[in-house]
Amino acid sequence: MDVLVKIENDVFDIASRVKEIDSDYFVVYNRTKRRFEIHNKKQKPTLALVVPYNELDCRTIEYILKTKISRIDEIVREIDAHNEKIEKQKFESSIERLSYKTKNLIGYLDKGKSYLPSYEEI
Repeated sequence: MDVLVKIENDVFDIASRVKEIDSDYFVVYNRTKRRFEIHNKKQKPTLALVVPYNELDCRTIEYILKTKISRIDEIVREIDAHNEKIEKQKFESSIERLSYKTKNLIGYLDKGKSYLPSYEEI
């Protein structure tokens, strides 16, 4: 029994539509891992990507187009923008915490305390 079963025909013609994206692509079903995979006959090893869905449908085509290497610049920009957003959120959160602690410290000192309070007291 072969582990990889090449898919030539399917209900939604995904196998032929994949070839329209790149003539070197082909679809297989991996029986061991129970998943669909897209392979590229010009690559060694041939595995290009794992289909993240349990069936072949239009999402497969969208996923291939989204992850295609020709989009690498756009993908890197998306990743950088996402990382920048996360860093900005972390920075703003740190500023908010610092502002809160500073206000509490000033309030504490305004009450006439003569020593610096511990972190937990603020």
